[in-house]
Amino acid sequence: MAQCAYCGSTIAFGGKREGELRFCNANCLEKGRPLIIAQNIPDDLALTRAHEIHGSKCPRCGGHGPVDVHASHTIWSDVHHTSWRSTPNICCRRCGIKLQLSGVLTSFVLGWWGFPAGLFVTPIQIGRNILGLLRPPPTGQPSEALIHAAKLSIAHQFIGRQRGRNTCPHCGALYELADYREDAPKILCSRCKGEIPRTKASNQVPEDTARKLADPQH
Repeated sequence: MAQCAYCGSTIAFGGKREGELRFCNANCLEKGRPLIIAQNIPDDLALTRAHEIHGSKCPRCGGHGPVDVHASHTIWSDVHHTSWRSTPNICCRRCGIKLQLSGVLTSFVLGWWGFPAGLFVTPIQIGRNILGLLRPPPTGQPSEALIHAAKLSIAHQFIGRQRGRNTCPHCGALYELADYREDAPKILCSRCKGEIPRTKASNQVPEDTARKLADPQH
């Protein structure tokens, strides 16, 4: 059976299809719009953006890179409910290690209490963190995960430009300046925790790419 490209839920019947992607409903399709647009981002443009991110300072700690995707995995549960997630963090290796160790500790302490899911998923999430610690992304070039993240960043910027909204220069997440305090010394992206500018939209997508993405016949 297919999985929703946005939320990962299993689609037994129906759903919404957009190109090669399937979504469980219209809400997930709308939220997954960046995934749809990302399919049309040229590989060379994504690779250029990925190299820019890879060689930049870490958006979390401000330290030197390389910056790449370091996924952390957590689970928590009680007697009646179990919830788990995997988070792709765009950061340096040092921050990635901290997040993955935190994932191990959180999962070990909070993951076992749900039956039966907690007993089965907790060792999986812990194992994923340990694997990430032992097999980090390559340091000499962007990983495939970072190239995919770069495509999503460009897609978010394109959507932000269409809607007249700001986008994070690190991960492409949309944000509104009105949501942040004016007297704060700096404002941080709610997704990647990188510093974001206070000026109006930095949604600079090349015009030829914007035309290509906007063309419904492409």
